[in-house]
Amino acid sequence: SSGGASQTQIDAHGHMTHYEELGVSPDAPAEEIRRAFRRTSRLLHPDLQSAPELRKAAAVQMRRLNEVVEML
Repeated sequence: SSGGASQTQIDAHGHMTHYEELGVSPDAPAEEIRRAFRRTSRLLHPDLQSAPELRKAAAVQMRRLNEVVEML
């Protein structure tokens, strides 16, 4: 469990870290990472978007989310 305020973690290239993209701390246990992935994927899933342009954007976001969780 991560209590307290979180700071945005930026990598050397000025991008958010994988942990930040999921909204978890770098020391988050695997179960917390899985819960964050499931929660985020429910929000971003392309099948849940009604407009075609939103489905396309959601598909891109889901691909990125899958890349992030694979790295962690």
